[in-house]
Amino acid sequence: MPLTFGMIGASTIGPSGLVEPAARRPDVRVARVAARRPGAAAEYARTWDIPRASEHYEDVLADADVDAVYIANAAAEHARWTIAALRAGKHVLCEKPIGVSGAEGRAIVAVAADSGRLVMEGFHYRFHPLFDALRTLVGDGRYGPLSSISSSVNGTRPYDPQSILHVAALGGGALLHNGVYAVHWSRLLFDAEPSEVTARQRWNPSGADSDTIATLRFPTGTTASIHCSFDQDDPVSLTLQLAEAEVTVTGPIVPHHGNSLRVIPRRGAPTMTTVAGGTSFDHQLDAFVRRVGAGVPDPSTAYGRGDDIVANLDVVDAIRRAARSGGTEPVRR
Repeated sequence: MPLTFGMIGASTIGPSGLVEPAARRPDVRVARVAARRPGAAAEYARTWDIPRASEHYEDVLADADVDAVYIANAAAEHARWTIAALRAGKHVLCEKPIGVSGAEGRAIVAVAADSGRLVMEGFHYRFHPLFDALRTLVGDGRYGPLSSISSSVNGTRPYDPQSILHVAALGGGALLHNGVYAVHWSRLLFDAEPSEVTARQRWNPSGADSDTIATLRFPTGTTASIHCSFDQDDPVSLTLQLAEAEVTVTGPIVPHHGNSLRVIPRRGAPTMTTVAGGTSFDHQLDAFVRRVGAGVPDPSTAYGRGDDIVANLDVVDAIRRAARSGGTEPVRR
């Protein structure tokens, strides 16, 4: 029997994030979509050939045919509906950010452990072979230890007080929608958690950040600098400094739209590699299906390195505190 999904939110990310990857697999189907805006779910269902549509999220959770729920509504509601789906006995694949605070992350992980269901936050980039190649390059020691990471995740999004991207109460802001990627891959590449942060933010009239600059400091003295903005449209960039080389990655978030791994060694000629593979969303869905089929591991080890959901959101909390205080803030755990 195929793994059957219901969708909470008729989102623009939904087709690439779930519907299209599911259509490429015989063992996954999408059976229902729910959206609160009148007519939105029905239109979405017609467009994407989804059998059932509803204007109530609760209908997805009550559907006995649904094994797993894909959540892609406003970020401020992600934790609430992730927890509700887990309590309804469903596995959950939730778009990032899965919550807006470390406290929400802890609540999610606790409920997932009690439910025995899988919860996965949609950092899809992490499942593409490009990231595997990058982690291997960093981890095998050929260029010495990693000392610093610099990331920029920008994209012009003019302020719209009606948009969930820009309203603080709905979980809007550049940090939650862009910067969490850089926080996440910095933690994974260092294979460590930052101990303290400094940050500056610029806020829009709703109180959401339109621009965030942060520095994460790790216990070993290594650093990760992050810039995320709705006010600039620079390409996404990721640069790593190792003892014996500089490594630049293009296309780190959506590698299937084009990527490269450029290594400039301190000695020797530069090299550039392109890493093939399906879409990062296909790889993510494959990982989700395999983990469900394997009997669902403890959600705290969904990424093989502890409470990943909680750890990422703890850093987000620290960045916010540092921006408000103007000083250095510890990452509280």
